[in-house]
Amino acid sequence: MALMKELFEGIAGLIIMTAVVLTVLGAMYWLWLAVQMGSVWMFVIGVIPIFVIVTGPVGVWSYVSGSLPEWVTNALAGLNQIWPGN
Repeated sequence: MALMKELFEGIAGLIIMTAVVLTVLGAMYWLWLAVQMGSVWMFVIGVIPIFVIVTGPVGVWSYVSGSLPEWVTNALAGLNQIWPGN
């Protein structure tokens, strides 16, 4: 029984560590995209720690799919209209 408990704890730990690593890599990719696109607002959002909850998964999705989701580009365009960063 102890062996099964250790196995499940190991699997859960692996899943959590994978999620953390992917989130960090996604957040780094988000910042790289911000620099490549020249988007000041995207960079500002990327360096605020609380937004890693959003920027990490979106960064991973962008890396896998090859493009930013439309809602992200629309939100950034709206921010740029309210207060131009460039």
